[in-house]
Amino acid sequence: MKAEADLTKVKPEDVVDTLRDTSEKSQESLISFVERKVKDGDISEYNSFFIINSIYIKGRAELIEKIARRSDVESIRLNHTIVSDKEEIVKRKSSLSEVTSYVPWNLESIQADRVTKTGKNIVVGIIDSGVNANHPELQNALIPEGF
Repeated sequence: MKAEADLTKVKPEDVVDTLRDTSEKSQESLISFVERKVKDGDISEYNSFFIINSIYIKGRAELIEKIARRSDVESIRLNHTIVSDKEEIVKRKSSLSEVTSYVPWNLESIQADRVTKTGKNIVVGIIDSGVNANHPELQNALIPEGF
């Protein structure tokens, strides 16, 4: 979407609300159009993302081209699978000593192995709508009302 939230004068505690408000207002017309096309069978699925103000749409190519020409749409990008060129088998770690002695390539590449490993008083932010909050390993580990 073309609309972008102005976060320059927003207090940190208001960032999420500002992003959400911006996306709701800017996506309203397109989502209304998309929902009509879902009923017509031209779109098989869609999902709105407020953090980056975008909408995932799976539908007929000619309809996607029509959406791309809308004045409120910034760009259209293909959703494709990214496959790592590094394949490794990761076994589940059963103890902290196992975890601290093994550093997967992706964590090592961002030097995450150089930070404290206690896990106490650390909040990790994830900008991804694909987090499964019901996953057993995340139970009692998420901030209430988190996203």
